[in-house]
Amino acid sequence: MGIGFYRTVRVKEGCADRFQRLMLGYAKAISMYEPGCTFHATSRSATNPLEFTVHEEYADRGALEFHRTSDHTRLWLPVILREVASVSVSCFAIQEEDAVRS
Repeated sequence: MGIGFYRTVRVKEGCADRFQRLMLGYAKAISMYEPGCTFHATSRSATNPLEFTVHEEYADRGALEFHRTSDHTRLWLPVILREVASVSVSCFAIQEEDAVRS
């Protein structure tokens, strides 16, 4: 069974563009080094320029644990978090029969 997260991230005033660039670089590292990360996207709110949604999905808990302890996460996360004012997290399970892939 997979696991996923929606993170609603509010960045500090004046940090939105840098946050967006940092998340793009981080997503590239994740796609290169984490085959267990099946989806990762960052979207900027159309109504609040300081708010982003980060959507992550992992094949299983082992893939999530690899993500949390990876060298690139230890490198990128402290830099990204300097731009962040607040984060709220929603976790969900992914049942294979629920997943629709094109």
